[in-house]
Amino acid sequence: MRRERQKNHQIWLWAGLGVFLAALALGYFLRIKPSVRENENAVGARKAYHFELKDSHERVHSLSELKGRAIILHFWASWCPPCSEELPAWLRLVKKMSESPIDWVAVSLDQSWPDAEKLLPRSQMSPHLLSLLDVSSKVAEQYGSFQYPETYLLGPVNSELRILKKWVGPQDWDNPEMKIFIEKFIAEL
Repeated sequence: MRRERQKNHQIWLWAGLGVFLAALALGYFLRIKPSVRENENAVGARKAYHFELKDSHERVHSLSELKGRAIILHFWASWCPPCSEELPAWLRLVKKMSESPIDWVAVSLDQSWPDAEKLLPRSQMSPHLLSLLDVSSKVAEQYGSFQYPETYLLGPVNSELRILKKWVGPQDWDNPEMKIFIEKFIAEL
């Protein structure tokens, strides 16, 4: 009788654990994967989230001050190995496209400027690049970013700033096709 109770108890424990894990997985999917529900691949499908973040001089910058132009918004962090591998190529693309009508915004998810500047020092900053710090990761969360680096192409659509393209994970920014793609996209705005 006692063994039977233990067996029933184990069955209930395993069943409860299974239900808990299923609920946890469902909650994770619904919170982290908005693109499944929002068809983010459609041009202009999602409105760009406006934010205010500080630069290394403690000046506050908002997305709305860049309104009317195309924006490449790049989320990264110094503690992220793929970010540290990708960032130099992204910075080369920023320099190559310095004459294009694009505002480049690099948002670090580091906890401090000294951490962020280990990977993106001020000496490597281009005049066409705005570097901001998102210590709380709230802006990244608003955009649905969870796998860094992530990059967004934002542009004006019907007088609203919209997410036009999203790149998840590291990209080959040195690939000439990437520059051609961005230029073509911007020409169509």
